[in-house]
Amino acid sequence: MGVALAAIPGWAKALVSSPPLLERYRAWRGGRAFDAVTLIAAVARVRVADLDAIRRTWVDAEGRSSETVEAGPIKTRLVTAKADAWVQGVDGRVERSTTGERRYPAASVLSPWILGAGWRSDEPQRRYGQTWGVLTAKFPGPVTISLFIAPETGALGGIRVVEPEGSHFSRYEDWRLIDGVRWPFLEKTEAVDLEQDGSDALETFAYIEVSCNAPPPAEVFSPPRPRTTVSFETAAQGTGPIAFGPGTDLIFPVEIAGRQVLALLDSGSSATHLDLAFARGVGVRGAGAFKAPGTSGATIEVQAAEGPPIRIAGMTVAGQSVGLSDLSAVRRSVGRAIQVILGQDVLDQVAAAIDFQAGELEFIAPSRFQAPAGARSLPIRRVGTIPTVQVRLEDIGLVDFAIDLGNAAAPLILYGSFWKPRRMLTRRPWTTASSVDVSGSHASRQARITTAALGPWTFRDVPALFVDLDKGRGAESLAGNIGLPLLARFGLTLDYPSGRILLTPGPGLDRPFVPAVS
Repeated sequence: MGVALAAIPGWAKALVSSPPLLERYRAWRGGRAFDAVTLIAAVARVRVADLDAIRRTWVDAEGRSSETVEAGPIKTRLVTAKADAWVQGVDGRVERSTTGERRYPAASVLSPWILGAGWRSDEPQRRYGQTWGVLTAKFPGPVTISLFIAPETGALGGIRVVEPEGSHFSRYEDWRLIDGVRWPFLEKTEAVDLEQDGSDALETFAYIEVSCNAPPPAEVFSPPRPRTTVSFETAAQGTGPIAFGPGTDLIFPVEIAGRQVLALLDSGSSATHLDLAFARGVGVRGAGAFKAPGTSGATIEVQAAEGPPIRIAGMTVAGQSVGLSDLSAVRRSVGRAIQVILGQDVLDQVAAAIDFQAGELEFIAPSRFQAPAGARSLPIRRVGTIPTVQVRLEDIGLVDFAIDLGNAAAPLILYGSFWKPRRMLTRRPWTTASSVDVSGSHASRQARITTAALGPWTFRDVPALFVDLDKGRGAESLAGNIGLPLLARFGLTLDYPSGRILLTPGPGLDRPFVPAVS
């Protein structure tokens, strides 16, 4: 089929030097009608965490995309532009990234504007009982996309996507003509291993609606707005001092459904959690089933729910999504009847000033917060959504540690993804120890770090737990986490809204460390 170059978009002029199979595919999709597509909108049903979800996707020829997923209490959104990406998670927080989440939504890989990408012909491959012609091209990310096309007809059977985060194969069925263009109404995402012919689908998308070139909703390509869930009841815009304890454990009373219960402030938890049995007792029902890793690498099952209002001395947290899980391991660890973990989703909206000497903390609205006199400010770096500080570790240099107020066991916990490749225990004396996270107690190793510098302060002979965690919780990019046995030596303010922590040295700053709790 001949095509006049003046009749098609500029990107399509590259087709004159592309493999004939690509032109056959273009003609099968709809020819000039396919060329004219500049915006795609699609709505599909999918299962997410054992829930029926609706995914809405918009992509355009300018390189923008927007994808929302709603499944009961689970609501997420991903918006990408040419150089940026914004991800809004279940907890309502928004992460901006220039490198992550640059994947191509399904509607984009089915678009006409990827056809000018410089495709090469690969060896034919068999899948689903037939032989497919294969065309492959590389995209930013880096992302490699391969089209599996029937040689005789140009029909598309599926697309293989290879990304740094993982790979998958999307199989397309139930093709229908929409305004002269063929679109699939069934997509099955499967294992990428071509030897597993017809492998079980990892996800299945049943499309309800597909449209082309319709005006998109207003602001559909605009960055998501963070969800605000914290409010204050007084003009002072703060809670006033709240007693916590015992010791440095950040445990204090909160009120839920007229009941006073104990909460643990844990910056290492990305979201607020309620104990599953307690939640049921106050009428909160969860949905779905997620696996969430602790610092040990072991996982617990978490359900999602619309959280009840939580009152904390003049501050209310309401309208938030929460996790529901069994917190019995946390209760055994701290020896208190913890029913709530207040997580990073709350800390991202307030300044949390902690006086470990007085055993008091205070939550303050960012607009009213003033830094304590003489406090040293250290910048927070985000690894994904995880707030981190940099620590100069021995002769390794500056590395990122997550800030973990829930870690009462050791000044530092090092993740397996960091210490194992560096063989940090090869010539270092170590003993066995146990570490505790939300999933329970787990075997780990304990050793001493010769020097660890936080800002201008250098600590020597620092006990550390060496755990096996090698993925999840940011382990791929973090050295580990920094805990209360070190942070409690300071007056500490977590001012996440301003991207900083504030430290004021306490009277016991230079005292020797005791071994990590095991």
